[in-house]
Amino acid sequence: MITKLDFDVKRYDGQYADALVALANRSFGQNYLSESRLSQMASQDGVFLTAEIDGSLAGYCVFLYVRAYTASKFLKIPYDIMARYAGGDGRICYMKSMAVERSFRRTGLSDQLFAGCLGDAEISGIVSAWGSAWKQGDKVPMDRIMKNNGFSVYTEIPNFWADDKDTICPACEGPCRCAAVIYYQIFAGRDPQ
Repeated sequence: MITKLDFDVKRYDGQYADALVALANRSFGQNYLSESRLSQMASQDGVFLTAEIDGSLAGYCVFLYVRAYTASKFLKIPYDIMARYAGGDGRICYMKSMAVERSFRRTGLSDQLFAGCLGDAEISGIVSAWGSAWKQGDKVPMDRIMKNNGFSVYTEIPNFWADDKDTICPACEGPCRCAAVIYYQIFAGRDPQ
């Protein structure tokens, strides 16, 4: 573990847009995120945190609060199943994206960003949180963070990103054929419908 660094974690305010797009594209593949997709993501209901250090972007994390129908489309899980995990207002928390600059990995920043977003979701009254994590060969880089924050594996879906023809996956060197592991968590004291 690298010495604990002093990151400034805050809600995304439009600062570092270019750096954020570049970080996402380096992390997940060319064309993963554009400025217009970033703008759309930032305008949705949820929590979008960034971390900076010494005036530079160090990482980001985005959790969206979406209706069960939208979550079923994002996660490729039938609507009737997702509807059972929605609260009275029909919303589900969906972990959309998280990336940290390589030089700041293993510093605790990923945990800090993830826990900040998850805490916001929990106090917002949402019943469950879900996320799709990229499986690279036999490894799921997000597995430790997901499980350390109370998530369980729901299922694995092969070729999860096959519909995204624009992104050039660094593992596949073309359209992504990677699997995703789907994680979920029911917040303590809350019952799904």
